[in-house]
Amino acid sequence: MVLGASDGRFLVLSLLLTSSICGLSVASAGVVDLTEADFEQRVADGLHSPWLLDFYAPWCGHCRALAPVLEELAARLDGVAHVAKVDCTTAQWLAEQYDVDGFPTLKLVVGGKVYTYSGGRSVDLLEAFAREGYREQEGEALPKDRPWHVRAGKVVLYVFTAHAVPVFGLLAVLCTALACWSTQPTPEDIDRREAFKARLAESERLMEEKRKKGDAGGKKEDEAAVAA
Repeated sequence: MVLGASDGRFLVLSLLLTSSICGLSVASAGVVDLTEADFEQRVADGLHSPWLLDFYAPWCGHCRALAPVLEELAARLDGVAHVAKVDCTTAQWLAEQYDVDGFPTLKLVVGGKVYTYSGGRSVDLLEAFAREGYREQEGEALPKDRPWHVRAGKVVLYVFTAHAVPVFGLLAVLCTALACWSTQPTPEDIDRREAFKARLAESERLMEEKRKKGDAGGKKEDEAAVAA
């Protein structure tokens, strides 16, 4: 069968379109750097593809030793899952939300759940966990899906540790949270609780906007320095 020029062009365009669509639907090789500005958008709760996340610190020797292992793991998981790293010295709020209390901390986000890895750090073990091993655990709720009082505690702790809020301010917020919490709430308690939830959501929104503005300002400064 001989194809005409128009048929050939149509075939090429179809192949290119198919390749583009496939490229959007599968994970790609290489370790991805994530920041607080693009984390939620790219990971997307692991609903499109799994994300194996390495929460690390640049000064951590164990983290540096793990880097080549993650590169090999990313190649093995090409088309299966993303492998990414998060610098916790700059993404402190993400580290707080995901309960990072040591480096490196490895977590898998898939299907709207979080799975914490606690095994050995060989590429074979990590690959087995990312492919099927995580199913042996009971997934944890994503930070945004946790109960409101847990999220409130995270916000209070983060603000206190990252911004040195005075102790009396911390105690005031905790007292407000406790006042809103009761096993048998009265109508007044319910109103206070809903008001606290609204303030919590607004605080989280403002913190997110501040982080995004900070990232944008940093990029502009870098571009200006390069131009100079």
